[in-house]
Amino acid sequence: MLARCTILLAGVGLLPAIQAQSPKISAGDWPTYNRDLASTRYSPLAEINSGNVSRLTQAWSYRMRPDPNSPPPSTMNEVTPVVVNGVIYIPAGNRVIALDGDTGKEIWRYELKGGVASQRGVAWWPGDRNNPPRILFTSGHKMLALNANTGRLDPGFGQEGEMMMDVPYAGVPTLFKDFIFAGMNVFGPGEPNPHPQDEVPGGLPGDSRAYDARTGKQL
Repeated sequence: MLARCTILLAGVGLLPAIQAQSPKISAGDWPTYNRDLASTRYSPLAEINSGNVSRLTQAWSYRMRPDPNSPPPSTMNEVTPVVVNGVIYIPAGNRVIALDGDTGKEIWRYELKGGVASQRGVAWWPGDRNNPPRILFTSGHKMLALNANTGRLDPGFGQEGEMMMDVPYAGVPTLFKDFIFAGMNVFGPGEPNPHPQDEVPGGLPGDSRAYDARTGKQL
């Protein structure tokens, strides 16, 4: 019990340091899977409250599964959208899409040639002087980078916008400055694999990895 309490207190002690290093986020944005590097998942917006929530009405809707031949709904039911400057970025089976947050109008879509995008979500990198902002996401062993403005593969990342990882990862990469951090998938006996094409008998051990957000190079 003592060891467990010590670990918990150490983690709590790190929160102020993590929050201090986190870039300032506009109130209406949700730029990462957990909103911020401290993983608070807290929005400061206060327009919707207990006094008016019962009067909310639907503003728009978007079909994540546009036709019966689309990937099954199970590939979309754990998605957390990313919102930056009023634009919603979200995976939808074998597609990644950008929507206008006010109208729901589709701004662009990228369709994978094979496989599906991570059913968790995508990551947003703000870019730099030489690179446009990017939407990063995983699909099995691949990490892909889209130009956030156009929805096209960004050729400056990896090989023409795609980078192969030695371990598959079905989660959302975490970005800190120009670093991309990705975990791994380990599927033990009897555990379902959302990417069966990447199945390795007995599971595949590995470590967390860091990549350069500009080039895709493993660091």
